[in-house]
Amino acid sequence: MAAVADVLAVLVDRAARRGLSCRRIAADTVAVAGVCGCFTMSLSDLRRVLAAESRDQWPALVEDYLVSGMVECEIDREAPLDEGDFSTIRMLIRTRLYSSNDIAADAVRRVLAPGLVQRVVLDAVHTVRPVTYAMLARWPIGEHHLFALAEANVRGDDPPEISTLPFDGVDMGEGLSISLLTGPEYITTHLRWLGAYPVHGQRGAIAIVPSKRCVYACPADTMDRAFRATAVLARLATMAHAEQPWPVSPHVYMWRNGQVDLAAMAVRTDGGVGIYPTDDFHGWLATFGG
Repeated sequence: MAAVADVLAVLVDRAARRGLSCRRIAADTVAVAGVCGCFTMSLSDLRRVLAAESRDQWPALVEDYLVSGMVECEIDREAPLDEGDFSTIRMLIRTRLYSSNDIAADAVRRVLAPGLVQRVVLDAVHTVRPVTYAMLARWPIGEHHLFALAEANVRGDDPPEISTLPFDGVDMGEGLSISLLTGPEYITTHLRWLGAYPVHGQRGAIAIVPSKRCVYACPADTMDRAFRATAVLARLATMAHAEQPWPVSPHVYMWRNGQVDLAAMAVRTDGGVGIYPTDDFHGWLATFGG
């Protein structure tokens, strides 16, 4: 990732040009304040975004972040969202997958699989905020139906863009058909519906969600392919999780008949990647019969 000092220098400079001040309030959080109000920025996410670009592009990218934050503040001040008006709110409700390590106090959430939680959010176009249990208590809907509404709204948005990636030149990747799902803002939730896309086999699929921007999936049609896909995707997941903005999970999951379960934990090591399959995964492979 880009060096902290270098990123902060650009951020402080571009903020000052707009009459904004910056204050680091936590190891990974910078508060930006001005006449429009105050908003926060994730330093690690910004560092990951900038690391993928040439240095001459950094000021423009930081400027985009600052403008987005200022717009959010201005909208909240001039036209605050009435969170008690559920008739309006219901069309803004969405859901996304997050790392189970992400702390969001009182956020409406449920565990999807080890390492993954599904949270309900409000998409107010310029900002995404968590739905809390305090908000839910004011609405005429229960938690189960709230998740159903959030998922229905996500599925009503644009479908994923699906591309098939060649892995024949990758160790253990020969003959694997690995697909990349990108596009929609809430693409991670589509992990729940891999059966609706041509990315699964008769037994299901092996999948990863390294960041909020993408899902990778490989059909699980034979024991050999499922095993090799797990190894290949584990390496890809740990790398992308360490480098891409908005990381979600470095682990590998198995999708079976609409159910998502942990296939293997993946951990970066000095020598590469440590892969630790679950008992459930071994039991699943045993049902393939070769």
